[in-house]
Amino acid sequence: VTNAGTTATAAMSQTDAASVFKWQFTLANDADLGYVISEGGTHPVTGQASQIAKFPNGKFGAIFGNGVNSNTGKAVLYILFADGPNSSGTWTTGTHYIKIVADAGTGNGLSQPFWMDTDEDGIADTIYAGDLKGNMWKFDVSSATTTNWKVAYNLYAAKDGSTALPITA
Repeated sequence: VTNAGTTATAAMSQTDAASVFKWQFTLANDADLGYVISEGGTHPVTGQASQIAKFPNGKFGAIFGNGVNSNTGKAVLYILFADGPNSSGTWTTGTHYIKIVADAGTGNGLSQPFWMDTDEDGIADTIYAGDLKGNMWKFDVSSATTTNWKVAYNLYAAKDGSTALPITA
């Protein structure tokens, strides 16, 4: 929209990308980040983007697992708050994003999470995600205090005999 109120139809260009692009979160911001495996879509209840939720602390956040091939091999859940990093571009754990480690071992990674609103108030209470070792994790994010957000428990481990079956979706 132009300042005259008319609609402008111009293609996005390299020069105007900075006015649209707000921030990014990379391996430089957190060493546990790998190649994120996530598929877009809409949440079946809210109809909004499935990776976005409102949390009990009053903020909206993007939810994703750390993916595959991270430098550390942990299974990590990330919640990046929509207001992004500070004015200098620094991401601070606990302030600008929440990081919950489900498995601190090696050779792992967390896949695409799914959030649930268990008390029907429009706010995320629990998050579920699988990992590359076949574990299905439940995370408790029901407190208004983010330091209380944690792994609730490991629901089960998918196996074929003694072979772990990665949960990637």
